[in-house]
Amino acid sequence: MDADASLANLSQGNSSLPNSTVRDGWYDLGLAYAGANRHVEAIGAFRKQIDLDPNHKHANGDLAMELQQTGKTDEAIAAYRKQLETAPYEKATHKISACC
Repeated sequence: MDADASLANLSQGNSSLPNSTVRDGWYDLGLAYAGANRHVEAIGAFRKQIDLDPNHKHANGDLAMELQQTGKTDEAIAAYRKQLETAPYEKATHKISACC
């Protein structure tokens, strides 16, 4: 199965589940989109994950990186700051702390 087919299956699975059962599904989809350089779709998936779990320990940081990739610097800084609030002790958080 190629990457696009895998993304389609993951996306379709997430959209058919009630929000309470998705858990990290939107986050996983965001990572898949980011890995495929589909930044706009990754942003949407990370935002859906954050809607479900505003304190997700990685979603805000990954959202920030994707926003930065698309030139949305102000939004990226806000997402980086949220990452610092929600997961100050995560190893990945310290890599982004120099930004803001």
